[in-house]
Parts: sequence; structure tokens; C-alpha cells
Amino acid sequence: MIGAYEKPVGIRYGFKIVRRIDGKLLPCIVYNSTMLVYKPQGKTARLPKEGPLCVFRCIDAAKYFYTDAAETEIWRCAYKPSQDRYVHLNNYGHTSLAGLPGGTVLADWVELLERVDFSSNLADGDKKGFDAL
Repeated sequence: MIGAYEKPVGIRYGFKIVRRIDGKLLPCIVYNSTMLVYKPQGKTARLPKEGPLCVFRCIDAAKYFYTDAAETEIWRCAYKPSQDRYVHLNNYGHTSLAGLPGGTVLADWVELLERVDFSSNLADGDKKGFDAL
């Protein structure tokens, strides 16, 4: 339930797209050799000299970027906003926030809260308890 989440100071809520492969929740896009593994109800922090992590501010932005590939999932998440304005891509350099999909925000850590079930008819405008785009 969205309303059940309390919002500590400095913490925001959004949506994270992950891939479920061999039972692990992995980043949707990977630019490094060290694979992050996300855990439901557990914080996943950015790796040193990499990141920050990318999160979508609202469900509309996440749904626009979402692919219906069998292994792809959208999760509601809590995150700590990053002060960075670039995503470091290991050996690939970096990209600015402007070079990322619309509605992307950058995070120092992400905690997956619950998987979004599209069969529940989550309305595009249903952002109660989450930051609006």
C-alpha cells in the first residue's frame, strides 16, 4: 500500500526498472563488469567510482521506458537523491542527466519496496505518496 510508507527526511519515492535473471534482480542497463543485485526491502548502494543509480520519478516515465520483456519488472522504491548530475559509466565515460530518459532522477541508494502489478490497473495519474514529475 502506498499510503503505508512513511517518508523520512531526505528520502524520496519513485520507480525502478530491473531485470529478473536466474532469480536475481539486476539493473536494466549495465555499463560495468561489477553487477549490482537489488534485494526487495534492502538498500542497494551505488558502487565506488560508478553510478549514481537511475530511478524514475513517476510511474508514467517508468512505463514509457519499460519493455514488456519477460524478465523486466517495475518496482516502487525509496531512494536517496544524489548530488551528482552525471552517471559514471566505468570505462565508457559518463553521461549527463539530460542524456537519460525523461523523468530519470539519480540516487545514491535504492530500496525496492514492492513490484508494480499492471493487472491491478494502476492509473497513469496514480502518484499518491510519490513525487510528481
